[in-house]
Amino acid sequence: MAASKTSLVTACVLIVAAGAFAYFLRYSRVMPDRGPDFSQIPLVLGQWEGEERRFGEITYDVLGADTTTYRVYFDPQGRKMFLFLAYFKSQKYGGQIHSPRHCLPGGGWTIESHERRELDGPEGRPAIPVNLLKVTHGNYVEYMWYWFVTRGGVNPSEYGLKLDLVLNSLQLKPTDAVFVRFNLETADGPAETEKICREFAALLMKYLDAALPFGPAGDNKSDG
Repeated sequence: MAASKTSLVTACVLIVAAGAFAYFLRYSRVMPDRGPDFSQIPLVLGQWEGEERRFGEITYDVLGADTTTYRVYFDPQGRKMFLFLAYFKSQKYGGQIHSPRHCLPGGGWTIESHERRELDGPEGRPAIPVNLLKVTHGNYVEYMWYWFVTRGGVNPSEYGLKLDLVLNSLQLKPTDAVFVRFNLETADGPAETEKICREFAALLMKYLDAALPFGPAGDNKSDG
């Protein structure tokens, strides 16, 4: 009986302690000292010439990002490459950065396939893991590449992003994150499309680090 009572007390103490720690993580945020500078990514990338666009305001309200850029790049053959980056100053507990795998079906798109790929990192650095989706909407076919970047590095997984939130919180680091996506609208076959996308990604990678707030200048500070 005494052993059972001791176990019950121990369990209650652990529950209370876990709750107090979760409360601490939820409300003791460490904020980044700077945000992204998406202007570091030029509107001319190789043969691609881009222009800034905007979604409807409802899209931004649902997204909940702090800073975004949405661009359409055109190549001499008339292909269109869509680039979208969204920066979240703090990932929220109980919420999640919107994943294309969840949002696309609600917008009328069909996900035909989902594969894990790797893209070459900038300046000879290791390749990064990313997602490749083939999506269709009526007669439109697009190939979409996306991944997440945090202070822990590149993460292609939505579940990995949640783990990153916990780990950075435990280490009292900012929990900011960037969603990176580019997609090509094309009638080319899969092999040619992947080649085009990889060439575009190589151009993008040259500037992506400078555009994100996770470099050496991104020192952290607390808001209490």
